[in-house]
Amino acid sequence: MTFYLMGDPEAALRLKSFSSSSRSDKQIIKIEIEVSDPIRFGYALSDLAEVQAAQRAKPKPLDKRLALPKPEVRS
Repeated sequence: MTFYLMGDPEAALRLKSFSSSSRSDKQIIKIEIEVSDPIRFGYALSDLAEVQAAQRAKPKPLDKRLALPKPEVRS
């Protein structure tokens, strides 16, 4: 996913506001983005949905490793 917000005043995606909060061991940043182009709006939503889906996917299981290397096979 590629998502850029630039300081250009003519940009289609503009940072409208942001806020932050902190609770015990987690911090949260809330970002509000204003979009002036419907096409860029669609791309932004698609990119955000892609990120959300990737983060919800279960991690691949790790291969079990042996404590010792495999013994050599002698024929």
